[in-house]
Amino acid sequence: MHTGGVFLDVAKAFDKVWHKGLLHKMITSSFPDGLIQLIESYLDHRTFSVKLGDVRSSVRPIRSGVPQGSILSPFLFAIFMADMPKIQAGSSTSVAYYADDTAILVRHTSTDHVTRLLQEALDQIEDWFRLWRIDVNPTKSVAVLFTRKRATPSGLRFKQHIESTRNKACATIKLLYPLMNRRSRLNIPSKLAIYKSIIRSGMTYASPAWGHTARTHLYKLQVIQNKTLRTIYNAPWFIRKVQLHREANIPFLSEYMKKSAEKAFARAEIHSNPLLRAAVDYDPGDYHTHKRPRMAAT
Repeated sequence: MHTGGVFLDVAKAFDKVWHKGLLHKMITSSFPDGLIQLIESYLDHRTFSVKLGDVRSSVRPIRSGVPQGSILSPFLFAIFMADMPKIQAGSSTSVAYYADDTAILVRHTSTDHVTRLLQEALDQIEDWFRLWRIDVNPTKSVAVLFTRKRATPSGLRFKQHIESTRNKACATIKLLYPLMNRRSRLNIPSKLAIYKSIIRSGMTYASPAWGHTARTHLYKLQVIQNKTLRTIYNAPWFIRKVQLHREANIPFLSEYMKKSAEKAFARAEIHSNPLLRAAVDYDPGDYHTHKRPRMAAT
């Protein structure tokens, strides 16, 4: 018997609640007129602006999303998602909804049958997502097959993770290129702030766990930082990367990740959770075949 599951995560759930769509659903659901007008007033005329350093953007209207931290927001989101179509599933299919997460599970003796039923279920809710301007987060949505069938064991390597991280960073740089290219009117400190807060933070996410990987893998990420700094400063090829890093006051990635790992393991050593303290209580130099995460801080 095999069990297949598709776990969907709504991208930026509370930020994607379409105001007019929410009010439409309240009207068709026969909410009291006074309550509808109150919610409309609550959501209307909201604005936002972005401040980076001493520069502030112009004020823009907010046409979607419910206020973060408000006690009303979960209820408004629940109203917006309440009419999600019920999947016409057979006895072998079950569906579970919780907030912005949707889980579809299929159980059958045939893996082909599991795949077909999961696809049919996804097709049923795809049009509804598109109609109400709801996006599914592909990076947090997964399809999993649970089975007793033995799989061919494979070694655990960070090469695939590094390659995935590199591809994501390149895709992010492509989106931000209009702001960071050589002809951009944005000043250099703002460009560096974008790189550090968005691109570098993405590349080094959870690096204390994988920063001890081979230097050949880490260098692939360092190349991205080198090229980005060269683009930000519009530097010709003969300018050394050491000089670029010194000018930007940005450390090389290996140094940056080492300091992050030192802080992470130092906090873990004094953490109130004994399991976490025990997990880092070992000599990083005492290994035989495989390196261990704490070597990222050495």
